Amino acid sequence: MNRLKLFCRLLAGLLVQGPRTLNHAQAYLGAWNAHDARAVVDLMNGGGYRDPLSKGELRGDAVLGHAQMLM
Repeated sequence: MNRLKLFCRLLAGLLVQGPRTLNHAQAYLGAWNAHDARAVVDLMNGGGYRDPLSKGELRGDAVLGHAQMLM
């Protein structure tokens, strides 16, 4: 792929994905700042969570309980 095509694809990705990703990140951080554990879990869309305090990957209700404990 030549450099111009690569640049155009990267630019298109930023214009399409960038705002969506930023909006999701703002909503996720807003949920943490609002101490809304349910919204945090909902925004994870079934994904897992791992940090040094969680002793492994957490999913679903385990994420909810962990977020509530942290909050």
